[in-house]
Parts: sequence; structure tokens; C-alpha cells
Amino acid sequence: MLHRTTAGRRRGISLLEVLAALAIFLFSLVVITQMVELGSRSGQKAQRLSKAAMLAEARLAELAAGVLPLTSTGPEPITIANDRGWQITVTCTPESWAEANLSTGTLIGLYNVEILVQWLGPSGAVEIEYVLNRILLDPTIKQPDPALPAVTGTAAPSSSSTNSGTGGRP
Repeated sequence: MLHRTTAGRRRGISLLEVLAALAIFLFSLVVITQMVELGSRSGQKAQRLSKAAMLAEARLAELAAGVLPLTSTGPEPITIANDRGWQITVTCTPESWAEANLSTGTLIGLYNVEILVQWLGPSGAVEIEYVLNRILLDPTIKQPDPALPAVTGTAAPSSSSTNSGTGGRP
């Protein structure tokens, strides 16, 4: 006598079910790989954008401190720790509303400074661009120190000294 199994009871999985599971697994593997690659590229882009911001801020600090003159410079290549492809452009424009007419000439005290940092990719095209704009006071203009007392007269300075005999020269 032959025993037939009921329709609800099976002993294994069919080839069609194995192929469907394999297709779902491979499709999800491809999607996950693409997501990891996209995340990696986005991370590299964010890292380069942060580096561009730091380069622009560093150049602005050099200009504000008077280390570099407030003059426009063309695209200047920069190499940082074997990371090539960076270039920086500085544009300094005097602000006409901040001019002071003196007896010796016109004094321009404020400059609009634009710093453009670019990273050129392997193909030579611009892939990262960062622009920083600030208005800077010309660091060559000397300002009085508010902590020092104001000098009101033109009297010659006076000095006096006494030898008290303890440790001083005869």
C-alpha cells in the first residue's frame, strides 16, 4: 500500500524557493554595496570640504595678522601632506565707504576679502569649492592701545634714580 503525503506537509524546500532566496540575497547585497560606496564618497567629500574651510580660515588669519599683504593673488597651488590638487585664490577689494581723507593722502582702512579654495580631482575638474568672504581692517594701520594711558602734553620725560647701597653698583 502506498502512502501519500498530505498537501500541507513537505519534507524539504524546492529548487524554486532556493533560487528566489538567492536572488533576494544577491539583490540586497548589491544594494548594500552601493550604499557603502555612496557613504564613503560622501565622507571623503565632507572631509575635503572641511579641509577647504580650514585652508581658507588659515589664509584669512595670515591676512588679518599682517603676515601676508592685503593684495589679490591668483590661483596658487597648495600641497598638504601629499594631498595634491588644492589651489587658493585671494581677492582683496578696498571698501570705498571706509576711506579717510588725510593731509598726506587717502587712507583705506577696510578691505573686502574673498578667499576661494578649490580641489581639483584626478580629471583636473573642480570637485570641491569653498568661498569665504570677510571685511578686514588693514593690519598695517596702527591703532592706539586702549589699555595705555593717553598722552596729553608734550613735556620731556623726567627720570630720577637713587642708590640706596644694597646690591647696587658704586
